[in-house]
Amino acid sequence: MKYLLLLLLTILFSGCNSKYKEISSDKKYLKVIEKTFELQVPVKIYEITKATTPLSSIDSYLLMVNGSLGGPEGIGKHELNTKLKIKIKRVMYCTNCLSKYVEFRIEVFSKKIKNEIPISLSTHTSTILSSDEQYILMNPKYFKEIK
Repeated sequence: MKYLLLLLLTILFSGCNSKYKEISSDKKYLKVIEKTFELQVPVKIYEITKATTPLSSIDSYLLMVNGSLGGPEGIGKHELNTKLKIKIKRVMYCTNCLSKYVEFRIEVFSKKIKNEIPISLSTHTSTILSSDEQYILMNPKYFKEIK
């Protein structure tokens, strides 16, 4: 059920004109922002186009830990292997989405990816709440912090 919701939200948000506000300075994200993590499982990264641009134009990437993306916005995908490194650059909050939706803007250390194009990572399955419920942490099932 959780993965179905993630898939539906991803499809919904990729096709609409979502507006985002940066919330990187929120103290609950301090443990992840500007940190580098290593993938612990293979993941998919999707090439996304907007309806207003040519179908061959990549407007953004979406990294998905679980699930898949369908529809005309998804114009390509790559699998990223374990041990690949990502860096959390910014935390973004959707201001016009139907539910609370937060995503990370990331850098991916791979030659397959053009880092000048925005790369998003949904926080739904990739993060967990700290035991004291004060901080968001990366889910260790999927990510290992590189020090």
